[in-house]
Amino acid sequence: MIVNGLVVAVAGSTGQQGGAVARRLLADGWTVRALTRDPTSPGARALADAGADVRAVDMADPPH
Repeated sequence: MIVNGLVVAVAGSTGQQGGAVARRLLADGWTVRALTRDPTSPGARALADAGADVRAVDMADPPH
């Protein structure tokens, strides 16, 4: 189910706070884009299995 047709991007989605937010949003039916440095990590894979769209993002890497 997509809530209002919106996608919620969650930075730090494999950390404690971001992970809790991402899991809750998924449980509530939101479409979640999980942003993480390592999309192959166990936490990222668990979010993908739960329905999140996991993307590799490095917030410290400036645009080129």
